[in-house]
Amino acid sequence: MTLGEKIRKARTQASLKQGELASRIGVTDRAVRFWEADEREPDFKNIAGVARETGVPIEFFVDQEEGVA
Repeated sequence: MTLGEKIRKARTQASLKQGELASRIGVTDRAVRFWEADEREPDFKNIAGVARETGVPIEFFVDQEEGVA
């Protein structure tokens, strides 16, 4: 599972729209779209924000191992 797929999975499980997640972590909804499409990678601060706002452990995003959120 790619980082973008993990972000999308966590966001949808938290019932958040891209714009809602973006607003909560202080980025644009376009940034979230790029991350989820694996066109760009978020920096660690933003990964931590995604983890915080979705309630998913940060290890889910940074581990190379397949995991379940």
